[in-house]
Amino acid sequence: LYEPGDTRRAAITTGRKSNTLVTYVRKWVPTQGVNFLQNIPIMRISEMFLIRAEANFRGGTAIGATAQADLDRIRTRSGLGIVPVSVNAILKERRIELAFEGDRWFDLVRLGQDIPKTSALGNLPAIAITDFRILAPIPVGELSVNPNLVKNDGY
Repeated sequence: LYEPGDTRRAAITTGRKSNTLVTYVRKWVPTQGVNFLQNIPIMRISEMFLIRAEANFRGGTAIGATAQADLDRIRTRSGLGIVPVSVNAILKERRIELAFEGDRWFDLVRLGQDIPKTSALGNLPAIAITDFRILAPIPVGELSVNPNLVKNDGY
């Protein structure tokens, strides 16, 4: 999904490990110390801009800034030109900006979209949003102490 000139693409590199070509994501490279033993962002201002852009676009409002201004801010910081604002443009920027941070599944479920599956063997059939596997099972311990809980369908 990266466009030519997108500076965010530089966070993804390839290398060799045991004679196998592997992909590395280097979004949060430590400035000192050891990987994963220092503070990493859990909430970023770019995520807030994208949340506000989507909310303002869907609501037809401009609270804090226009959806176009928020989208432009993310794109220009990444070395890209301006595109017309739309839900699809905002969601595409969200997917790229938050890549490898664990947000994609939540966005797909929030939007009621099927979950695409891929593996080393290629694309697999998507998991339908109506599939019981979208919801995790409720732990037995929780079910046993609260008689008001009901097992999720399929478990």
